[in-house]
Amino acid sequence: PIGTMKTAVNEYAEPVSKFEIPESFTEFNSHAEPEMCHLYMYDDGDDEDLNLNKPVICITPEDYAYTAVESFLKTGTPSGVDRFEPVNCGKMLFKAKKNDYYGRVIYFYGFQRGSEEKQGFADYMGLSMVYCRDVVGTPLEEKLIKILDHAAQTYTED
Repeated sequence: PIGTMKTAVNEYAEPVSKFEIPESFTEFNSHAEPEMCHLYMYDDGDDEDLNLNKPVICITPEDYAYTAVESFLKTGTPSGVDRFEPVNCGKMLFKAKKNDYYGRVIYFYGFQRGSEEKQGFADYMGLSMVYCRDVVGTPLEEKLIKILDHAAQTYTED
Protein backbone atom coordinates (compact mmCIF):
# COMPACT_ATOMS: atom_id res chain seq x y z
CA PRO A 1 0.00 0.00 0.00
CA ILE A 2 2.97 2.40 0.34
CA GLY A 3 4.74 1.46 -2.89
CA THR A 4 7.82 -0.43 -3.99
CA MET A 5 10.40 -0.46 -1.22
CA LYS A 6 14.18 -0.13 -1.20
CA THR A 7 16.75 -0.58 1.56
CA ALA A 8 18.34 2.62 2.88
CA VAL A 9 21.82 1.97 4.27
CA ASN A 10 23.36 4.45 6.71
CA GLU A 11 27.11 3.93 6.27
CA TYR A 12 27.96 7.35 7.71
CA ALA A 13 28.07 6.25 11.35
CA GLU A 14 28.88 3.17 13.41
CA PRO A 15 27.14 0.85 13.66
CA VAL A 16 25.91 0.73 10.06
CA SER A 17 22.11 0.72 10.02
CA LYS A 18 19.47 -0.21 7.46
CA PHE A 19 15.75 0.31 7.02
CA GLU A 20 13.21 0.15 4.21
CA ILE A 21 11.63 3.17 2.56
CA PRO A 22 9.62 3.64 -0.65
CA GLU A 23 11.54 4.19 -3.87
CA SER A 24 9.82 7.61 -4.08
CA PHE A 25 12.32 8.87 -1.46
CA THR A 26 15.68 9.90 -2.91
CA GLU A 27 18.89 10.39 -0.94
CA PHE A 28 20.42 13.86 -0.81
CA ASN A 29 23.39 15.47 0.91
CA SER A 30 22.39 17.70 3.81
CA HIS A 31 25.88 19.22 4.24
CA ALA A 32 25.50 18.49 7.97
CA GLU A 33 27.90 15.59 7.99
CA PRO A 34 28.81 13.44 9.76
CA GLU A 35 25.79 13.55 12.07
CA MET A 36 22.72 14.20 9.91
CA CYS A 37 23.68 13.09 6.44
CA HIS A 38 21.34 10.13 6.00
CA LEU A 39 18.42 12.03 4.51
CA TYR A 40 15.80 10.93 2.04
CA MET A 41 13.38 13.38 0.42
CA TYR A 42 9.93 12.46 -0.86
CA ASP A 43 9.61 13.06 -4.60
CA ASP A 44 6.29 11.90 -5.98
CA GLY A 45 6.21 13.64 -9.32
CA ASP A 46 7.44 16.92 -7.78
CA ASP A 47 4.07 18.11 -6.47
CA GLU A 48 4.08 21.91 -6.63
CA ASP A 49 2.23 22.12 -3.31
CA LEU A 50 5.19 20.58 -1.50
CA ASN A 51 8.04 22.02 -3.59
CA LEU A 52 10.86 22.90 -1.16
CA ASN A 53 8.82 21.69 1.79
CA LYS A 54 8.99 18.06 0.72
CA PRO A 55 8.82 15.47 3.49
CA VAL A 56 12.19 14.15 4.68
CA ILE A 57 13.02 10.94 6.52
CA CYS A 58 16.30 10.80 8.42
CA ILE A 59 18.27 9.39 11.33
CA THR A 60 19.45 12.19 13.57
CA PRO A 61 20.92 12.89 17.02
CA GLU A 62 19.48 16.42 17.08
CA ASP A 63 18.54 17.85 20.48
CA TYR A 64 14.83 17.04 20.18
CA ALA A 65 15.65 13.34 19.75
CA TYR A 66 18.54 13.20 22.21
CA THR A 67 16.68 14.87 25.08
CA ALA A 68 13.48 12.93 24.39
CA VAL A 69 15.31 9.57 24.53
CA GLU A 70 17.36 10.61 27.54
CA SER A 71 14.27 11.66 29.52
CA PHE A 72 12.33 8.57 28.40
CA LEU A 73 15.08 6.30 29.72
CA LYS A 74 15.12 8.16 33.06
CA THR A 75 11.39 8.80 33.62
CA GLY A 76 9.39 6.76 31.09
CA THR A 77 8.23 9.98 29.39
CA PRO A 78 10.07 11.80 26.58
CA SER A 79 10.47 15.54 27.12
CA GLY A 80 9.79 18.25 24.56
CA VAL A 81 7.15 16.40 22.55
CA ASP A 82 3.44 17.08 22.08
CA ARG A 83 2.43 13.43 22.26
CA PHE A 84 4.03 10.02 22.45
CA GLU A 85 3.37 6.33 22.79
CA PRO A 86 5.73 3.60 23.97
CA VAL A 87 6.36 0.94 21.32
CA ASN A 88 7.65 -2.61 21.20
CA CYS A 89 9.53 -2.46 17.92
CA GLY A 90 13.13 -3.70 17.92
CA LYS A 91 15.48 -0.93 19.11
CA MET A 92 12.69 1.67 19.01
CA LEU A 93 11.60 2.90 22.46
CA PHE A 94 8.72 5.23 21.63
CA LYS A 95 6.99 7.11 18.83
CA ALA A 96 6.46 10.86 19.28
CA LYS A 97 5.16 13.95 17.53
CA LYS A 98 6.46 17.48 17.83
CA ASN A 99 4.16 20.06 16.22
CA ASP A 100 6.68 22.88 15.94
CA TYR A 101 10.06 21.92 14.55
CA TYR A 102 11.36 25.06 12.82
CA GLY A 103 7.86 25.70 11.49
CA ARG A 104 7.33 22.10 10.41
CA VAL A 105 6.00 18.93 12.05
CA ILE A 106 8.20 16.02 13.05
CA TYR A 107 7.12 12.47 13.84
CA PHE A 108 9.91 10.28 15.14
CA TYR A 109 10.87 7.05 16.81
CA GLY A 110 13.33 7.50 19.68
CA PHE A 111 16.00 4.82 20.02
CA GLN A 112 19.54 4.04 21.13
CA ARG A 113 21.98 3.42 18.27
CA GLY A 114 24.70 0.95 19.09
CA SER A 115 25.13 -0.79 22.40
CA GLU A 116 27.26 -0.20 25.45
CA GLU A 117 28.40 -3.84 25.34
CA LYS A 118 29.55 -3.84 21.69
CA GLN A 119 30.81 -0.29 21.08
CA GLY A 120 31.20 0.98 24.62
CA PHE A 121 28.57 3.65 23.93
CA ALA A 122 25.01 4.09 22.75
CA ASP A 123 23.82 7.25 20.97
CA TYR A 124 20.34 8.65 21.56
CA MET A 125 18.76 9.06 18.13
CA GLY A 126 15.56 9.76 16.27
CA LEU A 127 14.32 7.97 13.14
CA SER A 128 12.34 10.96 11.94
CA MET A 129 9.83 12.12 9.33
CA VAL A 130 9.73 15.91 8.87
CA TYR A 131 6.93 17.55 6.88
CA CYS A 132 5.12 20.87 6.45
CA ARG A 133 2.12 21.75 8.61
CA ASP A 134 -0.20 21.86 5.58
CA VAL A 135 0.00 18.06 5.49
CA VAL A 136 -1.46 17.61 9.01
CA GLY A 137 -4.79 15.77 8.96
CA THR A 138 -4.54 14.80 5.28
CA PRO A 139 -4.21 11.40 3.61
CA LEU A 140 -0.59 12.33 2.84
CA GLU A 141 0.17 12.61 6.57
CA GLU A 142 -1.32 9.15 7.11
CA LYS A 143 0.88 7.80 4.28
CA LEU A 144 4.01 9.45 5.69
CA ILE A 145 3.36 7.99 9.14
CA LYS A 146 2.90 4.53 7.60
CA ILE A 147 6.23 4.98 5.81
CA LEU A 148 7.91 5.95 9.09
CA ASP A 149 6.28 3.00 10.87
CA HIS A 150 7.59 0.63 8.19
CA ALA A 151 11.09 2.13 8.42
CA ALA A 152 11.06 1.60 12.21
CA GLN A 153 9.82 -1.99 11.85
CA THR A 154 12.59 -2.83 9.39
CA TYR A 155 15.42 -0.95 11.16
CA THR A 156 18.52 -3.08 11.85
CA GLU A 157 22.14 -2.47 12.84
CA ASP A 158 25.20 -4.45 11.75
